[in-house]
Amino acid sequence: MPEWREGNRVSVPLGIGSHVDHQLVFEAGRCLAALGVEVYAYEDCPYAIHTPEGRHIRLAALDGKVREPVLVPIAETLEQRLEAIACYASQVPVIFRFTQDFRSAVREFAQEVGGEPGPAERFWPVT
Repeated sequence: MPEWREGNRVSVPLGIGSHVDHQLVFEAGRCLAALGVEVYAYEDCPYAIHTPEGRHIRLAALDGKVREPVLVPIAETLEQRLEAIACYASQVPVIFRFTQDFRSAVREFAQEVGGEPGPAERFWPVT
């Protein structure tokens, strides 16, 4: 087993889309956090875009399991992220079925999250 190094972080899905696999990975992240690993839950895209109430419902269910979110600027990596999403060509029409232009939807959401400073993503520290 590889040795854990100080400063390493683990990212897990918040579980907004209510997918069991995302929720299980989140719980695995909680186990790591209990061992002292720095774990952050990211806002599942595109669920956070097309069901914004899902974030509020999930956060209420996670009462006390995450702290206030940290905003991470993503202006420099946004285009790379969009290219990575595009690599899932067979899934894009399904998971982004609410829009004909997933790139614009993701850009607009990131801008809405980041506000004036620019596009950002939310990460919740897992307790």
